[in-house]
Formats: sequence, structure tokens, C-alpha cells
Amino acid sequence: MINRRRFLHHLGAALAVGALNRPLGRFFLQPQSAAADLQPNRHLALLADAHVSRSPRGLAAAANLRTAVAAINSHRPPIDLVCFLGDLADTPYPADLQLGWEILSTLKPPVWFLRGEQEPAGTALPPSASIAGGPWSRPFAGTHLIAFDLPSSPEATGAPPFCFTPRLLDWLLTQLAHLPPTCPLLILSHAPLYPLFPPWDWYTAGAEPLLEALRPRPQVLLLHGHVHQHLHTRVENLIFQGVRATSWPLPDVRMGTTPTCPTPAALPSPLGCGWLLLTISSTGTVTMTDQPLTT
Repeated sequence: MINRRRFLHHLGAALAVGALNRPLGRFFLQPQSAAADLQPNRHLALLADAHVSRSPRGLAAAANLRTAVAAINSHRPPIDLVCFLGDLADTPYPADLQLGWEILSTLKPPVWFLRGEQEPAGTALPPSASIAGGPWSRPFAGTHLIAFDLPSSPEATGAPPFCFTPRLLDWLLTQLAHLPPTCPLLILSHAPLYPLFPPWDWYTAGAEPLLEALRPRPQVLLLHGHVHQHLHTRVENLIFQGVRATSWPLPDVRMGTTPTCPTPAALPSPLGCGWLLLTISSTGTVTMTDQPLTT
């Protein structure tokens, strides 16, 4: 098992030296030597936390999502694939989810979809999604995408909202057994797979065996939504990257905050919102670039 105390020590050290406070800019995974035959510059867009609804705040968030979709559709060079990391609607009500599906259906690239806490198991997912719900494992431009729908804990006082189960671990180990050790992995989830800030449920219970299974691999990028902002850190060989929300930003927990996550009081605006672009070069290098809705 991964040493939780050691992992948290390294995470705390990363926070203390300000590794999370630099601008996102671009980040590089080491290229694969066997990736020379890749098509140059494949592009993956990551969207998260749209939180659309029929309420005034949700309709403003829907306008933000439309702005992001328009930016992806008009991006040059064209985007090859979109991954949505959960919380399309602000409620699990069918009318709100349908509003989100209608907006996503206007995307030109194929859409691979993950559930968040607002899309519980059994929720009808969009017919426009090329892959709807997880877990799923697919190659993409010399990397490999592995995605989890994180099941919620039973409703109980103090129970964590997201769990990594033994069944998911068995599935992951089966996928890894068929991949070369040097294959760059992009791990997708709604919630962070490390203990970013437990008071706001910004973590996944039981994820230590997952991290242990990934540690021997030299090229692992773990991408998640849920936190409504770009948060970047590295613990040993594992690179963790949060994705901005298109709905509204949340406070930066690294600067100190309250034990209770605040609810936005005002209607959303594009300020602080955006999406993430991953560009994969002909050598297999992955570059991450922030795409704010406003400049």
C-alpha cells in the first residue's frame, strides 16, 4: 500500500514551496521514443462543471457554456476530442440536464463524458456523447485516456462523497496490464484523486491503491474537475491538474479559507471561467494551455 503519511508529507512540501502558485502556462510530459509516427498536433479540450439549470444563475452559467463551446468549435487548428469531466447541470433534474445536453450537442468534435455528483448512476446521459459514462479506457494520439465515474458513498453523516472502490482498482489493473510501461497516461475523474482539501470534499476516499498502482509509471497526468479552477501540483511522478469550471470560480484553498465551501452569491460571469487545452505533438509531448473565457 502507498504510505499515506509519506504522500501527504510530499504534498505539504509542494504546497509550502509554492509549487501551486505559479501560472499554469504550459507543462510537458516526456515524449515517447516510439511516437514518431503520430499525427502532429492533436488537440484535446477538457470541460468541467457547467452547472446549468433553469434558474437565473443556471441560465447565466448556460451562457458561459455556450461561450466555451463556441470557442472550441472555432479553435484553429481544430479540436480533435472533447472530454467533459462532470457536473453538467446544477441539479439532477431532467429539464436541467436536457439543457446541458442541448448545448453540448452543438460541439463539432466527439464528446467523451464523465459523471459528477449531479449525474448519479442511472441518470440518462446525452445521446450526442460518443462515450457516455465510465469507466472507460481509450488510446488517443500516442497517450492513453483512462476515466472513472467515481461512485458516491452511502448517505451518512461524515461519509465522503467520492470513493475509489476495489472493483475500480481491479478494472484499472486490468487496463494497465495491457499498456506499455512508458505509455503516457491521462487519468480523468470528476473529483481530485488526492487529498486536496477534505473539508470541501475535494478528495476521493480510498484512492491510495490507485496512486500506488500508478507510481511505477514515469508519465502520469491526473486531470479532474470539481474544484472550479486550475490547480497544479506534482507529488513524486504523479502530476495533478484541476480544470476551470465554465460556470463560476471557487476560492483558492491554498491561500487559506473557511471550512464550508461558499455558494456564489451573484450570477455567474465569464470572469475566472474557462477550459483546458491539451496539445499532443508528433513526438508525444503533451502541452497544457489555459483557455479562459475572458482575456
